Amino acid sequence: MIHLIFSLLLLWMPGPKDVPVKYLSQYPLDEYPWIDANPHIQGIWMLKEDTDVHNYFVVERDGHRRLNMTYMNRGGSNRGLEHATAFFSEVGGVRFLNAPYSGFDEQQTFNGKVLLRVDELEKKNYWTMVATLVTDTNIYKMKSSDELRAYVEKNMNRPGFYGKKLHFYKLFEFNSFR
Repeated sequence: MIHLIFSLLLLWMPGPKDVPVKYLSQYPLDEYPWIDANPHIQGIWMLKEDTDVHNYFVVERDGHRRLNMTYMNRGGSNRGLEHATAFFSEVGGVRFLNAPYSGFDEQQTFNGKVLLRVDELEKKNYWTMVATLVTDTNIYKMKSSDELRAYVEKNMNRPGFYGKKLHFYKLFEFNSFR
């Protein structure tokens, strides 16, 4: 099962059975990243809700605004297909992670963006993060980043817009100041 995301900060990309294509957006909230990613976001991250305790994410900054994430599942032996770039966006003062998703293990490949609302992020050294998956099925219908942003801004305070909360924690920090 593929989990690839992270949201920023962190990171969790739900597997194909967890994220139906209807929960994906065809576009990110912004065409290009404009929010800097703190260097302390880099490290080895785990998702509390992951049922395999050997799975983890490697997160590194790519420049000042992008994050390279590699999902290491199967005890770290399956990293080749699960590498992607993510970035943060803000809508109405709320931070979201635009995380890529590909259903590599499905007969039909689903590609798109998973949106995670960043609810809590430990600011000092970025050791924990809580994010909520956007599960509104209309995001898949948006035809541009501008249309998606307007839709999110209009609906982001609606309780039915989101699914479950995800809890990320960092095991190890590295290269924080490059």
